[in-house]
Amino acid sequence: ESQYGKISKKLTEIITNAEKAALTGGKKLGTVLATAIYISCLQAKIEIELSDVAKAANVTEQSIRKFSRELNVGLKLNLREL
Repeated sequence: ESQYGKISKKLTEIITNAEKAALTGGKKLGTVLATAIYISCLQAKIEIELSDVAKAANVTEQSIRKFSRELNVGLKLNLREL
């Protein structure tokens, strides 16, 4: 399976689980998507800069960082990088 396939599956899983756990309420769509991309890359061990994701999604690094921590706890992702 390609890296893109792995990332797609992880993205879908993160967003679906976050919605089911009611963690996306009040969040901007760009923040939700950018955070899911960032976490998916971390899980797949793909090097990606938070600043690049934030810039591409037109959201702040702080919003991605904050929502990443919320998802890490809420979805029990056990990511140490956050």
